[in-house]
Amino acid sequence: MSKSTASAKNEITITAHLEKFQTVLGTTQAPLLAIMSAIPDIAAEIKASLMAQEDLATKEGVAPIMECYNTECYMWAIAILSSAWTQWVFRSKSLSAYQEDPTRHEAAINVKIALPYIKNSLADSTSAGDDIGRNGYANYVPNTKKHNVTFKLRKNSQQTQPCV
Repeated sequence: MSKSTASAKNEITITAHLEKFQTVLGTTQAPLLAIMSAIPDIAAEIKASLMAQEDLATKEGVAPIMECYNTECYMWAIAILSSAWTQWVFRSKSLSAYQEDPTRHEAAINVKIALPYIKNSLADSTSAGDDIGRNGYANYVPNTKKHNVTFKLRKNSQQTQPCV
């Protein structure tokens, strides 16, 4: 585990991971490289946190699916990083000097418009994935012919989601 490991065993140190992501992004201008630089440490924190709180099943000293190199754990780490980054960037740009920059007038308006949609779209995409994972008719996998799940971008958190 990296030096960014949280002080408490059940914490994800998201600020440290966002800092690392931003540093790599600023240096390389390659978002995928920046994501890949942060994901192993987040995955390790996910596993350590779960192991501190839960009695994970192991086989030969390995916790299947929760190992840091597994696709499932990597995707969870990507979701944590990308969700936090997106909410942070849009929120900060809606409140900061970015709003006063005359060269970014239209962008400043658009971040304020988009901001309320972000949390809802993240929650709705998670709900949609849950719906797909619960659907035995489609064999618990994405299958647009048997069980097509969609969600609409929405501003109001009172609207219902997902749409099937």
